[in-house]
Amino acid sequence: MFSLETGEKRCLTAPPLSSDLGDFAPTLSPDGKTVAFLRSSTGGMPEIYTVALSGGTLRQITPDGTSPWDPMWSSDGQHIIFNSARSGLSRVWRIPAVGGAIEPETVYPGTGTLSRDGRRLAYVDARRFFQGSVAISRVALSSAGGQVVSQNRIIASESRT
Repeated sequence: MFSLETGEKRCLTAPPLSSDLGDFAPTLSPDGKTVAFLRSSTGGMPEIYTVALSGGTLRQITPDGTSPWDPMWSSDGQHIIFNSARSGLSRVWRIPAVGGAIEPETVYPGTGTLSRDGRRLAYVDARRFFQGSVAISRVALSSAGGQVVSQNRIIASESRT
């Protein structure tokens, strides 16, 4: 954590072993009190953890073997949305921010950046990444966390086969 006002730097967390791959992909909760991040151990499979911005005990949110990536908070801060191939196919999932059952995500088509009011989402759609195609999309929602009312590709690369 870095304070623009004072220049103070403070680590919120550090991997338990020096051989661990590390902590990465931090994302701040909508209320600004909690950070969700990925921790990857020496084995290489990341999991979602949270820690209070004020510091304190880490909480592992996803169970071992979930292999999430691109975590994002729901607009109400009650869930963490993430991508995973946990079912054999890459898709978007959700888990309560305090941990619990993982469910398929039914609102957000991807994970990325939500607007402050929670009614717009920009995300990288990399479902065809291994085929050489990636797109950046913008989604409008009916309300914060509401249903998708429009979805537009902003930029798209073409596959080269």
